[in-house]
Amino acid sequence: MKAELFGLYYQDRSGDGTATFFPQGYGYFNSRFRPNVSMATALGLSAQGKAEVGEGLEWIVEGDYLMGTDEVNNRDFAGGLLDMNNGELSGWNAYASLDQNIDIGIPASLGATFGMGSGDDDVTSGRGNINKIQTMGFFGLTNVWEDSVMPDVGGISPQGLGSPVSRGYRELENTTAVQGRISFTPVKPLRLESSYTYLRATQPVPGFDLAGDPTGGSTQDLGAEVDVNAKLTITKGLSYAALFGIFLPGEAGSRLITGGIASNAPAWEVKHVLMAKF
Repeated sequence: MKAELFGLYYQDRSGDGTATFFPQGYGYFNSRFRPNVSMATALGLSAQGKAEVGEGLEWIVEGDYLMGTDEVNNRDFAGGLLDMNNGELSGWNAYASLDQNIDIGIPASLGATFGMGSGDDDVTSGRGNINKIQTMGFFGLTNVWEDSVMPDVGGISPQGLGSPVSRGYRELENTTAVQGRISFTPVKPLRLESSYTYLRATQPVPGFDLAGDPTGGSTQDLGAEVDVNAKLTITKGLSYAALFGIFLPGEAGSRLITGGIASNAPAWEVKHVLMAKF
């Protein structure tokens, strides 16, 4: 077993109480109704290991708690971008992943992932939610929701379908995710993977009007996603992957994306990756 404690302290330039680097400055919308972050502290624990169960059971667990302050007195919602709060910030995340290797004549694996991140039950006042602080260590969760609806490392590196750069206390803001998956290797160079992920908001997601003001709502159904991946090792250092996903938005997902529930068409993507390592 391997375990690690992690922590960070962050202080922004917002001593004048007028602005912070987050959440604006990247040129596109981040999560709706996020607070400015003036100061933040994160403390957490992660552990991983392998148990001798069947062909081997691999597990990962992680949890963290965040707290901080928002010294910017926002007087509006900035088109739905900003949270109006009392200056106090807090948040938390929990993550667990299990993968059981099995032998069905060919190498195979059954897996499950649970993730849960805190949210804000009132974006108009009170304490604000602080989340999505990035440190080292990444995991991939979904192909479409994670990268099309929820941008990854905004403005720092190019991201897309099936990005590996995700970690619980970034991507699980106001999200509860439950995933089941299966993978197998029919022939040695080819690995096939499939997963189903159910997504629910930890706190109800409000809609927003054309001015960006919240319209209220008690909807928590973000939606569900089905992903199918095929990964082929062509030769040493050369591989190819085809990654497919379809996201089926629920009412909360529609509110988050468009402000209401009038448009909830499924979103799908296919990504092809040819990777060469030298």
